[in-house]
Amino acid sequence: MRKLLLSLTLLTAPQVIAEETQNVDSFNGTYLGAGLGYGFSENTIETSRAGIPIQNISAKANGFFGSLLLGSGKTANAHPFYCSGEILIDFAKTQNDRCVFQGANEEIKSNGVAPYFGFRVGCASDGALFFGKLGLVHKRVSVDNSMRSIKISKLIPVWGLGVEKSICNKCTSRVDIEYRMKTDKSADNYKLEVGRSINLRIAFIYNVKF
Repeated sequence: MRKLLLSLTLLTAPQVIAEETQNVDSFNGTYLGAGLGYGFSENTIETSRAGIPIQNISAKANGFFGSLLLGSGKTANAHPFYCSGEILIDFAKTQNDRCVFQGANEEIKSNGVAPYFGFRVGCASDGALFFGKLGLVHKRVSVDNSMRSIKISKLIPVWGLGVEKSICNKCTSRVDIEYRMKTDKSADNYKLEVGRSINLRIAFIYNVKF
């Protein structure tokens, strides 16, 4: 009886190991991806006099965006721990919100290209990867008219959570949500604020090298 059990164990062990390896291999190596998402954000221009706010103008910057990404990741040997570095570029239609300031027309303009670099750490199990992400995104917003001009071009901290699911040995699908912090810039009696934003994204990944 013992010999029979031992024989069955030896026969099934390679199959189990192969399945586990295949589940992990989907997340190992260099990968390319493309995605689609929707973001929620708001930009604000504040006018003050003697330090006292006298006017606030807000412009929504919500909308759809596309994403291209390149990264490389690896799971630790015999452990489910995963780590990767990633470059991502979001593409959206440039936002031009028109408003009036002291009788003059002006625009609050949000640039449509936002490059991001960051890291992901997580746990891979049963063909799924659960991860957290942390990085920096470059954001550009400007206000311009005949009376004032303010521009923001800054790196903004980003963090988020997501899950990635193995489709086959080289393909995965990903869903993530990220939070981008706010930033601002003052000039004379004006302050331009790029508000906090939340992005939801769905992406499909192709692993080009194990």
